[in-house]
Amino acid sequence: MSATATTNTTATEAATIDNGGVMSKVREVFAKLDANGDGHLTRDELHDGLKLLKLPATEADVDALLARLDIDKDGNVSLLEFEAFAMAQSKLLRKVFDDLDADKSGTIDVEEVRGSLRRLGMKYDDGAVTKLIKRIDVDGNGKIDFNEWQTFLLLVPSATVDAIFRYWEDAMMAFDSEDGVILPPAHKPKTLMDSVAVPMTSRTATAPLERIRTIYQVQSTKPSIDAISRQIYAESGVSGFWRGNGANLLKVAPEKAIKFWTYETIKATFGKKDADISPHERFIAGAGAGVFTHTLSFPLEVIKTRLAAAPNGTYTGITDVVRKIVTKEGPMAFFRGLTPSLLSTAPHSGIDLTVYEVLKREYTKRNEGKSPGVITLLGCASASSVAGLLACYPLHVAKTRMIMQSMHGAPQIYSGVWNVFTQTYSKEGFVGLYRGLVPSILKSVPSHCITFVTYEFLKKQFGVEKHSKH
Repeated sequence: MSATATTNTTATEAATIDNGGVMSKVREVFAKLDANGDGHLTRDELHDGLKLLKLPATEADVDALLARLDIDKDGNVSLLEFEAFAMAQSKLLRKVFDDLDADKSGTIDVEEVRGSLRRLGMKYDDGAVTKLIKRIDVDGNGKIDFNEWQTFLLLVPSATVDAIFRYWEDAMMAFDSEDGVILPPAHKPKTLMDSVAVPMTSRTATAPLERIRTIYQVQSTKPSIDAISRQIYAESGVSGFWRGNGANLLKVAPEKAIKFWTYETIKATFGKKDADISPHERFIAGAGAGVFTHTLSFPLEVIKTRLAAAPNGTYTGITDVVRKIVTKEGPMAFFRGLTPSLLSTAPHSGIDLTVYEVLKREYTKRNEGKSPGVITLLGCASASSVAGLLACYPLHVAKTRMIMQSMHGAPQIYSGVWNVFTQTYSKEGFVGLYRGLVPSILKSVPSHCITFVTYEFLKKQFGVEKHSKH
């Protein structure tokens, strides 16, 4: 049966049954959305109409809803298609309503909403739950009946319990723009504090590969990963693979937390909901966050690199590195290599975060508003990690080599970033500029996956996901 035939049949059933006047309400909604009154909804009319009704109207919301409404895929939505959608939507909403109505009273109250939010891992205080109820409760009796439920959620793109609560939250924020209330509160400090645990876990797990990568980058020869691993083990045992990890944790914990927080803060300056932010704006936010945080933490990058790449016995620990650099090389040595590091950090962070979010958003768009699962997030994080590395890796090599030169009075080999490139290319060829790429990818991909997946989990736990849309 064709899409048109299906639409006509369903619409006829709708007109006959009308489900207690529901279809007349559906037609009223259609008329409000149909700004020019031509009997068809365009994408722009749908977008503007949702905003008028104070419902979620991001690009992703509109795309997901249009994908379900436009049965014949001609780019417009007829009244028949709208009615067919409403009939199908009503059945889906009834199922979710009945599942939430735990006491089978025919209404949903505060306790039932709170219990459902708890099962979904979404944390709200009592005041926030009450406001959610009030957003739907037209008659003001403190409970939601099915007619109120169905009327409010008619245009939800995906009628699953998780998607409904996320949509409900978005609609609450759209409605609250009149009285200044925003849910949930204080999300940025939570993001800052809780994202500290994420990079510490990932960096500790991948520390052995980080040390192998660093040693690779400062050598002009091409030893195998196995040879470097044997060398590390022979010199220091198993613990040698984690040499420099303490400094790395001191660096990466605040760096990653501040980077995520700064990224969200810069995006907020664009004055848009996250789903409406363009790729180039995401790039600007990612690059800005990367440059700011990397500059603050660069002295710890120098300490970490020295501990990881220096010959065994050169340093006894973090304080010994600091003391020897200050007394033998001067304070400016803590910023040697900053230029190539910043040159790589800006595009790397921009590419990394942009690719990740664009891929995640594209998945949501293609799956009718469905949030990506863990496997999809792993794929997005892996792709973004590799893309950033390939684009900027020669600058990472230059940074590491500049950090290690002039150590303890040794002669200075490189005069600047370009000199690192020319000397490396003339002596080692093009491959020298990508020295250590394999262990770097082996280290970076799982680290990124752990970081991004854990970060998404924390955002969902603390209600950040839909407020910031990141």
